[in-house]
Amino acid sequence: STVPPFTSGYDPGYISEMSTYDPARAKALLDLYGYTDRDGDGWRELPSGQPLRLHMASMADQRSRGANDLLRRQLAAIGIRGATKALDGGPVVFKALVTLAVMNSAQTVIHGGWLAWRDRAQLGRTFTHWRRTLPVGVLSVCGSAGWAWALALENAAKVRTLGQVELLITFTVSHRLLGERHERGEMAASALVLAGVLAVVLLG
Repeated sequence: STVPPFTSGYDPGYISEMSTYDPARAKALLDLYGYTDRDGDGWRELPSGQPLRLHMASMADQRSRGANDLLRRQLAAIGIRGATKALDGGPVVFKALVTLAVMNSAQTVIHGGWLAWRDRAQLGRTFTHWRRTLPVGVLSVCGSAGWAWALALENAAKVRTLGQVELLITFTVSHRLLGERHERGEMAASALVLAGVLAVVLLG
């Protein structure tokens, strides 16, 4: 399949002419359309005789660098020069701040809109008692900043999975400090969450 596994649209049974790695066939097609090595230096030229070089933009992370190196070697195997330009995307702090701004803006619009629609009195009390709610808001922003920083550094799926540890913290606090009793089903679900978190941390 031309779509990678674990991606929407992936079909392991799909077969196309692009599915098979065949350098010999690739060379034959390039020769057929005039992309040959005219000067004998080992690299192919355009039908016009100009040098053939593929320039590709890429991210600067470790995974992209590995993929770029593999692609350059595969192109070199059929006589094509390949060059990649890493796009850094800015400092991690800047990316984290942008992510934080988007997250908090979306939360504010959604929650504010819900209160304005369903409970305008509660929305008014939020502004009236802002001094009491300020510490909660500050802590919430700090928590969101942690999420944004992590999302700027690592794959979102891994961050979200690891973030489920907050459920275990809530579970423990409610039991130890609030004296709540939990059913076996809840304890089993927490065990599954813990197993998932450990799998992400240990296996990546």
